[in-house]
Amino acid sequence: MRIQPLWRLSLFACLLALASLPVLPTRTGAETILNDSAVLKPFEHHVWNEVLNRFVDNDSQVQWLYLRASPERLNQYLSQLQRVSPDSHPTFFPTWQHRLAYWINAHNALMLRIGLNHYPPAQLTAGNGPEQATGKTDWLLLPDWLKEPRYTLGNEPYSIFKLQEKLLKEFYFAPEAYLALTTLTVGSPPLRKPGYSAKTLETDLKQQAERFLQSANAVAVDGGCQQLRLSAHIMRFAPGIVQYLQAEKYRQQPQVQQWLRPYLPAAQQQVLLTQPGCLTRQAVGLPMNWQWIPVWMPVETTLPDG
Repeated sequence: MRIQPLWRLSLFACLLALASLPVLPTRTGAETILNDSAVLKPFEHHVWNEVLNRFVDNDSQVQWLYLRASPERLNQYLSQLQRVSPDSHPTFFPTWQHRLAYWINAHNALMLRIGLNHYPPAQLTAGNGPEQATGKTDWLLLPDWLKEPRYTLGNEPYSIFKLQEKLLKEFYFAPEAYLALTTLTVGSPPLRKPGYSAKTLETDLKQQAERFLQSANAVAVDGGCQQLRLSAHIMRFAPGIVQYLQAEKYRQQPQVQQWLRPYLPAAQQQVLLTQPGCLTRQAVGLPMNWQWIPVWMPVETTLPDG
């Protein structure tokens, strides 16, 4: 009997072991499948969801200390956004829901990065915003981090302001989207987790609109509707909401509160419906407030270097 060399037996054993391994399914449409940060087709936001689940609590407060210590996943997601957008790679975004989910998540991810760049985020409070929001923006009064095109999406430079303008222009038919954008400041909508996906987008946007509009920071109206005041965030996007109303059903005297009403607390809805002229009254904006929401900070901890 001929004895096989040891190396041949070892090679045969390795081949048998490899053959017994299960075949892992591949994800079609990936540009390069190197790791879970590859850009997929259609575009996915699982890395962003991981960031939100790890560093944002259920009250939408960001755990800045921990995020600053481990920003790698946020940076990976921003790298995905930098390479691909609905404008640069339209086939990656087959529906308007895919496109809108991308722009909303991109806006909120950039805001998270801005906060991290200026840690602690109270430093971003510098600069005086307009005393009243009217839907018209005084460019000179905007903070630099809001108006300067410091960021890249799909290889195109963007500012937060430019990104908001894009949504106003292209997605006026989905006004709930404006209330999904956050600047992480007092009076702006909370940061939602998980992020937005095409599959559940319309339901998620309605839930987010209700969550924000039932908060104390969104709408203020007295019992006689002598004064109706809306948050600066709502007034920022008022032109888009009015455009939606004009295209849909309120062709005469469209006002923002006509669209807001179904999402408001029951008591405010009642005032809008029963007080004469309340639905057609010109609302005024609450003072602009760039103060960031309370910072989550563990007790008796020190800030890591770097």
